Amino acid sequence: MSHQIFEVAELAAGEGAERCIVVISEMAENSSLVSQRAHKASGEIHLLTQYLGVATAKFFI
Repeated sequence: MSHQIFEVAELAAGEGAERCIVVISEMAENSSLVSQRAHKASGEIHLLTQYLGVATAKFFI
């Protein structure tokens, strides 16, 4: 992602406004995908935590 930021800065300093827009769009899409993956992982961790809590409770009962 940092490579893309430098590319945007270089393009903004010179010509290539269309490419600059494409790169910014790609960065936004990548950011969205990372956010979705993090959200999914958070949900999976939550489910695992619940499962471990139930398994631990069964062990002590």
